[in-house]
Amino acid sequence: MLLSPADIIAKIGFGALIHKVVKLRTADDLAAGIDTRTSVLSGG
Repeated sequence: MLLSPADIIAKIGFGALIHKVVKLRTADDLAAGIDTRTSVLSGG
């Protein structure tokens, strides 16, 4: 399957946006004193 340049740019941009949001949320959690090492999925 061949992706167009616009598809590739959109995928990279979306990935960068998600990464930025995760970093901001992690920083916010750390500032609030929430332990970010425990996973919600593992029940911990």
